Amino acid sequence: MNFKASDRTHQVGKDKGKPIYIPDIKSNDDIPEKVKDFFQDSYNFLEKLVGKENVIYAEVHYDEDTPHMHFYFIPIVNEVKRKVFETDSNGNIIYRECIAKKGNKKMYPIQKKDENGKNIFKTEKGKFLNCDQF
Repeated sequence: MNFKASDRTHQVGKDKGKPIYIPDIKSNDDIPEKVKDFFQDSYNFLEKLVGKENVIYAEVHYDEDTPHMHFYFIPIVNEVKRKVFETDSNGNIIYRECIAKKGNKKMYPIQKKDENGKNIFKTEKGKFLNCDQF
């Protein structure tokens, strides 16, 4: 890939004072096939990982110091782990009063634990929008 000096210089490190080079792309023909293949392979990998139906947008940017791809997707999962809480005889969640960081009283649900003292979770299957369990 051809590069050109930008109007900026490195501010720190062993290259301090030297020009920062950026890709010199005037048309699609200036992008080497290896680079195109890399981004296509990356896209294929991510599409397979998240599911084609969940991909919203993907675009390769060559206009900055380092060519890179923006890849946006909806984090859909087929199952989620949910906390299990202690309940009373009527099935209502039991809460405990605690003092919050700012000194005020707050009510927190008591998470159920197994015989070893570890938190219990239940697994629900379905389609869920859930980025933290993706």
